Amino acid sequence: MPRALRILVVGLLAASMLAGGGAAAQAKEAKEAKPKARPCPTRLLLLSAMPVELDPFIPELDLERTVEINERRFFVGRLRGNRVILAITGIGLLNATQTTEDALAHFRCRGESVISGVVFSGVAGGDWIGDVAVPTRWTDDLGKTFFPVDEGMLAVATDVAGNSSAVRAPRIRLLR
Repeated sequence: MPRALRILVVGLLAASMLAGGGAAAQAKEAKEAKPKARPCPTRLLLLSAMPVELDPFIPELDLERTVEINERRFFVGRLRGNRVILAITGIGLLNATQTTEDALAHFRCRGESVISGVVFSGVAGGDWIGDVAVPTRWTDDLGKTFFPVDEGMLAVATDVAGNSSAVRAPRIRLLR
């Protein structure tokens, strides 16, 4: 083999070894790299005080699993294509608070709650059966401090309140 051809062959072998070493190093790095974490799917928490208020949703719920926490059942599934968790709180603010806190503490992914919002269906002494009251802010200390509501959810309630054909309830009032 002529000397020029030998130099070319040796050069090609060296180049391929270097390239192979680089590829091996890349493969090793890829293997050692942590896999990317899948995003945590969020769910809307739908709460009602009494079974009669939650019952209309049950036939439409594509149930994935039932979870029991502190003697309360949480129904995890899809409702009209949306990821949800349904639960009955029982009557009263303490029951509603405890059920909400239990859900927020239990349904977590990588240390964070997967609950994207909370909707409570129940009565609060409305003027007419079927009235819906939607607060634009919340307080838990008799009005000393207020908490804002989720703007997106309020926008939906405002839209529905302005479109009476979209609801069966006699009235939807926004409480300011």
